[in-house]
Amino acid sequence: NYNGKFGWYDEELGIAGETNRAKWDQDKTAMMEVLPDLQFLSSNLGTGAVEDELIRGIGALMNNPGDGAPLWLAWAAQIYLDILQFLGSNCGRGFDEMKQESLKIKKAMLDVPSSQERSWVLKAATKWDRDPISTCRLQKTQSELLPENSPPAWRFLHRNPIHCGLLLHNMRVNLHLSGVTYAATPGGVMCTTQLYHALRQEKLLSHHFAWEDLETFWKMQGDSAVFVGDPPTNREDYFKNYCLCIGVSAS
Repeated sequence: NYNGKFGWYDEELGIAGETNRAKWDQDKTAMMEVLPDLQFLSSNLGTGAVEDELIRGIGALMNNPGDGAPLWLAWAAQIYLDILQFLGSNCGRGFDEMKQESLKIKKAMLDVPSSQERSWVLKAATKWDRDPISTCRLQKTQSELLPENSPPAWRFLHRNPIHCGLLLHNMRVNLHLSGVTYAATPGGVMCTTQLYHALRQEKLLSHHFAWEDLETFWKMQGDSAVFVGDPPTNREDYFKNYCLCIGVSAS
């Protein structure tokens, strides 16, 4: 854990150091503060589904210290510093946006029945509800293995918009993949599309109430993925086509 021996990074200052020495000190303290977090996230305690180049590089360096730091790790560190300096006091904007999007995904899961797919989505969306780095630091502080000068929770994400973007991408991928798996297994999309088609065909839905997402999916998959033969055009055929699709005799 970095103890502040060389000072602390000033987010408000960012790239606006008055001298090259001041800018160098900013870069040095920024890296000194993030290195323990990277080491934790690359270890068995912190390894997760999402790794950026910094985490992967530090992990490789810790496992094989004799190989030295590769060039691509230095490049990744420079990109981290450039982003941190350029954003300055706004460096936490990526973290704020990630929290908002994560909350939307968790709220969407409130209306979904319990299932394995739902659990996958919630696991990805709640991964950082509690900062695992701060949790580990707190345990070590209580065990008197670390001094009581721990940084604030979620500092790693607050200063790392790239990692926030990767976490958000992982949440959305889990949401989309799990959504397709959940909907396809019971034939939910097929049944919903048939009902939607019947309501539109019978003029029971106004043209103003178009389900754009469903229509896009329908267009991509084609009629053959939803109906047996051509789309039905009367009430008797709606029922017959539905029965045929679920494997029940229509007679």
